[in-house]
Amino acid sequence: MHTTQHRLETPDKLRVPEHRNECTIIKNARLCIREFNLADAPALQQMHADSRVTALLIDDGGVPLNDATNAARFIHSAVQLYQQYEGYGIWAVDALLAPDASGPHSPEHGARTEFCGFFALMPVNELPGDVEIGIRLKPSTWGSGLSFEGTRLLLGYAFDQLQLSEVWAFCDPRNRSARANNEAQGADWIRDAAYQDRLASHYLLSRSVFETTRHESRQQRMRAVLRRRAINEAATGSL
Repeated sequence: MHTTQHRLETPDKLRVPEHRNECTIIKNARLCIREFNLADAPALQQMHADSRVTALLIDDGGVPLNDATNAARFIHSAVQLYQQYEGYGIWAVDALLAPDASGPHSPEHGARTEFCGFFALMPVNELPGDVEIGIRLKPSTWGSGLSFEGTRLLLGYAFDQLQLSEVWAFCDPRNRSARANNEAQGADWIRDAAYQDRLASHYLLSRSVFETTRHESRQQRMRAVLRRRAINEAATGSL
């Protein structure tokens, strides 16, 4: 996904919602996608100190976020995006935990929260007028379904509130988890091609396809992915 290296022209196809919550973008009982603030800088820096997070990035822009100054600048840029392009941006994601006497609390939710990374909806520089979804989560969440669930929520926001007709997703071709998540959402692989001067897998999801699958569970979607892969492998093997 793109981070803050965007040229921030507003494409004609981007739509802005009439109303926006000043903090929370979207939430459910398990997670909250919200605006960044500078208090997130230490957690963002710590997340990027883990080499597993940065190993397959295609969009780091050469700016390591395991540096405190860079992490703070990243958040400052994200906040500027909220002010400049309402409805789009790079947002922090918190896991909502069972309440207890310790840990940070969200007054809005009355629950303990844990910073888990970020999601984004941003213009695609290489495809003027189009929008991409991006995800970067800390390893402790991997395999928990948070990526699938958060992506599902944000796609619903993109198609319902922003009225987008389609959304792109990009990932390193070696990133099997990202590819599986894209396919589980119903996205079609379009090509492997350059993205910010790096090789990336390009996926595209239409609103019509999302509508046909939006109420299916993660397990149902993963089974559909496996069936689709088996059909494709069988077709390839018969050539």
